Amino acid sequence: MAACCLVWLVGCRNPNAGLTLPREAGPVPVDAPRQETAAERAYWDQLAPARVIYIGETHNNDADHEYQLDVLKGLHARGARFTVGWEMFDASQQALLDAWDNRHLSTDALLQKTDFLAHWGGFSVFYEKILRWTLIENVPSLALNAPASLSHKLAQGMDLDESERALLPSGFHPLAGGYEHFGEQLAHSPHGGASLENMYKAQLLWDQTMASRIADYLASHSDGKLVVLVGRGHVEGGYGVPAYVSQKTDAAQLVIFPEGVAPVEKPHGTIAWLRRFPGEG
Repeated sequence: MAACCLVWLVGCRNPNAGLTLPREAGPVPVDAPRQETAAERAYWDQLAPARVIYIGETHNNDADHEYQLDVLKGLHARGARFTVGWEMFDASQQALLDAWDNRHLSTDALLQKTDFLAHWGGFSVFYEKILRWTLIENVPSLALNAPASLSHKLAQGMDLDESERALLPSGFHPLAGGYEHFGEQLAHSPHGGASLENMYKAQLLWDQTMASRIADYLASHSDGKLVVLVGRGHVEGGYGVPAYVSQKTDAAQLVIFPEGVAPVEKPHGTIAWLRRFPGEG
């Protein structure tokens, strides 16, 4: 059931199966390493100042996930220290992620204990590839989401008990036009008969929980950088997670969509700053 909620809330609509990520043309001799193009340098220069980088995905599009992995590898190769934030894990699973990060739990055990394959594995095999890469390269992981059982109850209009109400995020104010924007996102998506109002409550739970987790991370890691893997429905249009993060911190945030890829320059996508830096006008 959790996976079904994910489909209509974060958008598996419009899969971009034809997207081909750029690759260097042919092997590069060891004694003649390929030089970065000006466009590639400009790309990485744009990422450098951001405290939070969101890479918006369509969950069942392998090309989006391959692009995400390329960005992670590129940042790592350039010496950036960062944590990967996962929409795909909820905050109650952070202890399991920590045990896995510290090699006290195998990847297979992590996937089993979080029921990851049932909820997310059906979308793309790249999730597991990215997980295994972060472990090999000692890149920490942060669980961002709310428990799926909680969002399911909100989406179905069910009452929450006291312990569940205690998990609801606080300290946020509504986004003007947010409800209307959400309705537009779902105009052509199945939603299992749930009312738009209840689905929006579930979406707010996810967006604001992720925003709380991100804001808490930034507050406790003064020089930390977070790369967030998240459905594009949570970050597009100036709404969603980044907008709520900005209500709690003025940290620089950047949103990337893996599209518009040039034939040679790698990686390249649609990039939008959520906040201008001083002096940029």
